[in-house]
Amino acid sequence: MDYVFFSENLKRYYPKVYNELTEILSKHDVHYGVLKGTADYWCRDYMPVQVDGNSFVQFKYHPDYLEGLRDYETSTETSIKLAKTILPSSSICVSPIVADGGNFTFGSIKKVEDTPLLL
Repeated sequence: MDYVFFSENLKRYYPKVYNELTEILSKHDVHYGVLKGTADYWCRDYMPVQVDGNSFVQFKYHPDYLEGLRDYETSTETSIKLAKTILPSSSICVSPIVADGGNFTFGSIKKVEDTPLLL
């Protein structure tokens, strides 16, 4: 089942955007919820990245664009705690790499039978 989470800050400070997004999700039968205790609006930036089924990677979120504005930075510890609450049966690998999840692009690679896959 598809499920989308939003930061409570998006709902609080940008209710029009939140309402438009949740209307679209509801129209397409996609469930959604709100994460409490976050500091940043866009939880995709600091929450774990899904890599496969129930497997996630939590990168360290410490963006240079929030230098001097650290009150808007959701800590890695908070992200892990939230993830373990909403994904109790998932595997979350913690990486020391500093990365903003909003910069990831997702896709799939299909191997054609008998053809080597070079990465």
